[in-house]
Amino acid sequence: EHHGQVAAGPQLAQVAVGQMPDREIHVIDTGSTSMSTGIPALIAAEMARAGATAKEIADEVTRRLPDVDLFVSADGLEYLRKGGRLSAARAVVGTMLSVKPIITVTDGLVVMADKERSRAKARATVIASIAKAPIERLSILHTPTSKPEEIADFRTQLLAAIPGGVASDKI
Repeated sequence: EHHGQVAAGPQLAQVAVGQMPDREIHVIDTGSTSMSTGIPALIAAEMARAGATAKEIADEVTRRLPDVDLFVSADGLEYLRKGGRLSAARAVVGTMLSVKPIITVTDGLVVMADKERSRAKARATVIASIAKAPIERLSILHTPTSKPEEIADFRTQLLAAIPGGVASDKI
């Protein structure tokens, strides 16, 4: 179920590039948001520090974009409805059923990857989705209302589920 495009940032960046014809600038559309954009930026920065050219960086980051995933588990449907990503009728039914949506971004579109009826099941589904394959880098983002013990528990469960683990300097 598609809910809308992520952002117009790449188009705006292309306009800015046109204003600086004397500079070598490569615009990379990650087709995503949050740390699905941040992780490729970190890779680019590491490559730049190591002396890679702008073209080498753009080519490598672009090559690796299909490997970057984003999964978000929400406690409810309110913000999806407010953001126009879910109809009012679906939001009402989903709220009555205590649906916890699991959101991802596919081809630049926000989509509901799955849905569960409890927070624990949603968390388990997110962990299973993330841990499907070995992971080089991992970012865990949470809301300010998340309790430190919940975050630590999620991190422990996730790291235990990832085949081969993740290097501690890449978390």
